[in-house]
Amino acid sequence: MATTITVLGKSVDETALLKGYELISKTLNAVVVDFYDELFSQYPDIKLLFKNINESTQADKLASALKLLIENLHDEILLNSVLSDMGERHQQYGALPEHYTIVAELLLLSFKKNIGRSWTKAINTAWLNLLVGAAQIMCAAYKEGNSIVEESAVTPVLILNSIQDISKSQSLKDEMLTLFDSASEIYINASAVERIDGSAMQLMCALFIYAQKNDYIINWVAPSEALMSSVKTLGMQNILQLG
Repeated sequence: MATTITVLGKSVDETALLKGYELISKTLNAVVVDFYDELFSQYPDIKLLFKNINESTQADKLASALKLLIENLHDEILLNSVLSDMGERHQQYGALPEHYTIVAELLLLSFKKNIGRSWTKAINTAWLNLLVGAAQIMCAAYKEGNSIVEESAVTPVLILNSIQDISKSQSLKDEMLTLFDSASEIYINASAVERIDGSAMQLMCALFIYAQKNDYIINWVAPSEALMSSVKTLGMQNILQLG
C-alpha cells in the first residue's frame, strides 16, 4: 500500500521510494559509476567540470548523498541545510541549473538499466519527485550576480501521470499554466506514461502552440513508448516536437 509523504516540497510515494532504494543499495556504487560513464559520454562538456576530481571518489560522494536523502526523509531541516550547502558548492564548481535535469534523467535510466523490470514506474516517479525537489533546494542556494548562474533557480518539470485521461485534464491544464507563470522554459517528463487520451493530447498541443507564440521553450524528458505511439497515431509529431 502506497504511503504518500511530502519531502522537499514534493508529494512522494514513500513506499515506492524505499523499495527503489532497497533494489539499488546492493549495487549502488556500481550503478553510480555506470551513471557517470553515461553522463560523460553523452555530455562531454559536463565532464570538464570534473577534470580535477577522481571519478571513483565522485561516485562515492553521489552514493553517499542518495543514502543521506533516504535516511532523512522526515528531517526537512537537515535536508534543506545539507542540500543548500551542496548547492553553493556546485555553483562554484560551475554546475548550471539545466545540468540537474540531465543528471536526474540519466541517473534514473541507470537505475532502470541495472535493476530491470523490478524498477517500476511507481518507483521511478517517486525517485524523480525526490530528485527534482533536491535540485530545487540546491539551485535556490545559488547566489545572484554570479556569472555561472542563469536567471531561474531550476527549470520547472511537468510530470505526466501514468494514466493521463480526461479526469486529470483540468489539473494538467492548471499545472501547465502555473509553470509558465514562473518560467520561460519547462521540461515535460513523460517517462511514466502508459496511456494518454485525446483530451490530454489536445491540451499538450495547445501548450506547445502557446509556447511558440510567446517564445517559451519546452523540452521533453524520456517520452515513453506509449506516448510516442499515441503521438504518431494522431499525427501530432510536428506540433509536439517529437518527430
